[in-house]
Amino acid sequence: MMLSVVAPSAVTTVSARGRCAARSARARSTRLVCVASCPAAFSTPESAGQLSRALRTIDGGKCLGVNAPVVSAPRETPAAMASKSDPVTEATVIKSPVERAQDPRFAAATQEEAKMDAMRAAARKRIAGEADTDPAAPIPDFDDLEPVASASSGSSSLDAGTVIDTGAVWRYFLCTAVQFSVLVWFSMWLNVGLARSSLDMTYQKALVGVWFGFNALKSRVFSPLNASRPKMEGEKTAIKERRRPAWMPPPLAFPVIWTTIAVLRAVSSVVVFGTTGTLNNPAHFAMLLHLSVGDTWNSINNAEKRLGTAVVGVCAVLASVYNVVYQYWSVSVKAGVLIAPSAVWISVATLLVYTIWKINPRADGTREPLWPMKPALIENP
Repeated sequence: MMLSVVAPSAVTTVSARGRCAARSARARSTRLVCVASCPAAFSTPESAGQLSRALRTIDGGKCLGVNAPVVSAPRETPAAMASKSDPVTEATVIKSPVERAQDPRFAAATQEEAKMDAMRAAARKRIAGEADTDPAAPIPDFDDLEPVASASSGSSSLDAGTVIDTGAVWRYFLCTAVQFSVLVWFSMWLNVGLARSSLDMTYQKALVGVWFGFNALKSRVFSPLNASRPKMEGEKTAIKERRRPAWMPPPLAFPVIWTTIAVLRAVSSVVVFGTTGTLNNPAHFAMLLHLSVGDTWNSINNAEKRLGTAVVGVCAVLASVYNVVYQYWSVSVKAGVLIAPSAVWISVATLLVYTIWKINPRADGTREPLWPMKPALIENP
């Protein structure tokens, strides 16, 4: 018995001598054609051509005018076809770039990629200390996208693809240590000069007052970081960019407050020097450390504008100024009383920095992370 099999991918015919020819067939149809009942029709030399024409009329159940029984496979019902687990369906096949561009899934993926690129660019600007050229630019609308789940529970989708910038953390510590070392070296150099000189104590106190007064105002010149303090024009711009609590002092009050604090730092340091007779003591070292930590905080808050990290930094400044009050008080009660207003003001500043961070959420309603962040490096496969 010779059979002709019509499959979804090809039509295979077997002649009397076993030769095969493949042709395209209709999709999703399988038929078995029995030609054993008419062997004479396929034994002539013209059988190949006749068989080719016979295949065109196979649906009618006739081969060259000879009735040939046709056995067709039963058609599957829609329920039976749905029960089959075919991973490749028409809904998941993208046939051309045009259809790929029109597919809403690819459009959503493109928008999400653009969102991540914008986040990485903004993070690089913050790391480099560059100011936003257009702070009032509208935030792109991604409401049609679902939030991206991050690795840590409760974190924002804006933190997806970012990691803690350990390099920045080490930079803060190292730059603070370098500045503190430089200030101590100059203080020891001044201390040796005063000890070897025959100057009266009054003049020595004056030199010590000038040294600590300069550091109270310009200690940032010894910092490797950009520790510049905000100017009046910059403070007005910052008020527009960030919300401020109603109880915050007006911008004009800050120069007056910091100038007063600088005078109290210099006078209290002179009192400590007059009591100990040297700059080589823990009290003066505590003051120099406090100034170094404060300059690092200025870099984080004013130059890099990292609200979350500034909260951690101002807590370090607060701890250092309380240490100064304790050390000065241990040497002289008068010196401790003189430096105490500095601790009071920095306590208020700490609450102010925390409140500004709290009332200025990001676009997704979450607050900036307390640690410096940077875009994660994506390794190419």
